[in-house]
Amino acid sequence: MQELTFHRLLFRVREQFPRRILYIDPDGEYTAADHIDTTLRLAGGLRALLEPRDRIAIVADANRLVVNVFHAAAMGSFVAVPLNPRFGEAELGALLADSAPRAVVTDRAHLDRVAAALRVAGLTPVILLTDDPPPGDCAATVLRLADVIGGAELEIPTEPEESMPLLMLYTGGTTGRSRGAMAEHRQLVLSLHRLDAMLRISEPGSCLLSVNPLFHVAMINAVFAFPAYGGTVVMRPRLDIDRAMSDVREHSVTHLGAVAAILQRIIDHPDFDAAGFDSVREVMYGASPMPTRLLHRIRDSFPQASIRHNYGMTETFGSVTSLDDTDHRRGGARLQSVGRALPGVRLTIRDPDGMPVPAGTVGEIWLQSGSVCTRYWNDRSPGEHEWLRTGDAGHVDADGYLFLADRLKDMVKTGGENVFSAEVERAIAEHPDIEAVAVVGVPDARWGERVHAEVVACAGAQLTEADVIGFARQRLSTFKVPKTVTLRSTPLPVSALGKVLKRILREEVSSRTAEPAGTPPVD
Repeated sequence: MQELTFHRLLFRVREQFPRRILYIDPDGEYTAADHIDTTLRLAGGLRALLEPRDRIAIVADANRLVVNVFHAAAMGSFVAVPLNPRFGEAELGALLADSAPRAVVTDRAHLDRVAAALRVAGLTPVILLTDDPPPGDCAATVLRLADVIGGAELEIPTEPEESMPLLMLYTGGTTGRSRGAMAEHRQLVLSLHRLDAMLRISEPGSCLLSVNPLFHVAMINAVFAFPAYGGTVVMRPRLDIDRAMSDVREHSVTHLGAVAAILQRIIDHPDFDAAGFDSVREVMYGASPMPTRLLHRIRDSFPQASIRHNYGMTETFGSVTSLDDTDHRRGGARLQSVGRALPGVRLTIRDPDGMPVPAGTVGEIWLQSGSVCTRYWNDRSPGEHEWLRTGDAGHVDADGYLFLADRLKDMVKTGGENVFSAEVERAIAEHPDIEAVAVVGVPDARWGERVHAEVVACAGAQLTEADVIGFARQRLSTFKVPKTVTLRSTPLPVSALGKVLKRILREEVSSRTAEPAGTPPVD
């Protein structure tokens, strides 16, 4: 018997909790019975248009009907391929050409750009629109999802094999070409079980406020984990801090997950009142360790909540390590770690030859788990002998806590020394007048590469390049101190999820004059 399929989880919710609210979006509230019955009709309608294993690209803002598409893909043995709806025609066209979908789900706001991107890709798939099509010639090539659902019978599909793919997530491409990580039912369900055990989604009243876009691995919680265990998801098409704060109060949100910048915007809001957030029992953050002063503010703002830092990546389809609330309350140096491996996950640190290194030694992070990606779309396996080479550098301490050092591609090699940009960024970010900082290596005739910092000062701050370098000197070894600094008048270039695009930063620095601006190089 194969039980590790998404069907098993969703149908159990339909049978045991049919009147439980699964989704709340701008159009209303949807019970488990409503949502799953709509999903089954949509899966039946899609089977009339597509073949098993066909890809369905999703280029749309988040709402409950878009989630129906993800779930119908799982039910109908198709593969959902969410793409960034903010991409331009060329970027979107490249990913559409790579994934070659037989159908594209979009909305009126993105329809023209999707149509243009399809022309770039040379594809003519079925276009399925979440809302009414606009007037004009384009309408003749578009089917409304509502019509596909309304014209189909409610049928229980044959349960797929655990090895059937149901999701393809493109990697961020912040350091190179994006690749489609394929998730099978078994891999996804193993990740979901781990998330339920960690976040206690099955407990009555669990409610997640979803502020993450649906093309990123963070969507696993909202699209798969919470509905799989009967939790409620409050889903909004885009981040609005005022609306998010109202949602927490109105819907008794229990789980709040976001990157540090969003959490800071919430607690900095003039209308923030900790008493109105007393329903929150889990505050989750990821991406990178949070500045200590911000962690203390979050603890003070959510005294009743557990604080958790999770680490994962696209290829892990969820978290693989966690720094739990007990660790946060103990404080100390481990607040700068991402915690320890979760059950079912093996983690080692290895040198460039693939050999394990002792505790405390920095090397590449290798992962092994039943939920880890075993193949990319149209590409080789991402791992070696069932191990995933993450491309992240880090070390573990004697008790197994993982400390991230950097992306290997972002490590700066200067004067024969290796400098991890994340370490330098953490040190500089402690300056009270600095809003954001990113460190990159740039070519240098003397050093091979020099450590360079791009800094955004807080509004009204009187900060100089020399101030930044002097502050770094007090906290870092000499060879790690930035030799040059640029104080930016514009924000750092970031991805849709707030990750600094260092590839673009390097291009920006290279495009400037040959002589570096700002403070002269420091020996």
